[in-house]
Amino acid sequence: MNYGELNEIFGELDHHDKVIIGSEKDVQSYRKLVQQQRVHIFLTGLDDDFEQIRGEILKKKNYS
Repeated sequence: MNYGELNEIFGELDHHDKVIIGSEKDVQSYRKLVQQQRVHIFLTGLDDDFEQIRGEILKKKNYS
């Protein structure tokens, strides 16, 4: 899967996502959750050659 295909899938998910959020804080929390899920999806799709880099990204404090 290439970047364009992955981006298209994420766009479709955004289109179908019907989440109702009340506060700005909740919006920020939800966006962070979605970003983390997308990073996981991307990293899972990487070849095994990138296993060390995958682990380093997941260990970063700013990511979690």
